[in-house]
Amino acid sequence: MRRRRLLFRSRHRGIREMDLLLGPFADARLKNMTESELDEYEGWLDIPDQQIFAWLTGAEASPSGIDTALFGDLELIGRRHAIDVALMPIGGHYTMDRHDAVEAARMIGARQVIPCHYDTFPPIVTDAQAFRTDVEGSTASEVIVLAPGERHAP
Repeated sequence: MRRRRLLFRSRHRGIREMDLLLGPFADARLKNMTESELDEYEGWLDIPDQQIFAWLTGAEASPSGIDTALFGDLELIGRRHAIDVALMPIGGHYTMDRHDAVEAARMIGARQVIPCHYDTFPPIVTDAQAFRTDVEGSTASEVIVLAPGERHAP
């Protein structure tokens, strides 16, 4: 029943563009989602359409609060698109940890990977240099570790 309700909500949004984006996604993915993925997706459906649309189209940067854990659909991104730069949360509290981020980097296959969301408070302290070593040792990606406030132009 829950999956049918989420499918209906995905196909009947407030704006047609979102029906066209979320409807096919739900058709293809809802049946295989875990309970935690369903929880997360349901939370997405509570966000106003205009906001999600702005994030999905790149009109606005998505906030760090919607970073997610590792999930299999990340691999689709790498297969469908040539990714120049990927931001990878590595802190492990609220987001994926550095070990899952290594796997995500492998799945996406970006030319460059920049770790983010780590070392700003005790629960998310991790070793960015170990992340670099692991990613560069198992993928063709270059890892760029930025200092706080530092910028990067690919």
